[in-house]
Amino acid sequence: MYNPYNNQAYRSFPEVDVTILGESSKLAKKMINDVDTVLDTLETDKAFSTQLMNAAQESDYNEVNRLLGTLNLESDYKVNFNPDGIRIEFTPKAPNQYYSNMGISLRWR
Repeated sequence: MYNPYNNQAYRSFPEVDVTILGESSKLAKKMINDVDTVLDTLETDKAFSTQLMNAAQESDYNEVNRLLGTLNLESDYKVNFNPDGIRIEFTPKAPNQYYSNMGISLRWR
């Protein structure tokens, strides 16, 4: 809606610094590689997929984490699952570099 009395105060923005954006992008690439590794393994390795699903359906967090650990992922990850599927949230391993995160949710039911 047009407002003839636009009283919006002028706001100045800080100078642009793309350093953190660049670091975030670099870390995101590593996480994308890890997501790709997980997805490729789940797509092509039926034995791995079966073990992962069975462990998740039995609420065996230790086994799910052990299985994912065999993939030699560069990122830290946190796993949540329910009877319908699994969610894996990736974060950078480097301390104090929580510039970005990435997650995948996959269903099996």
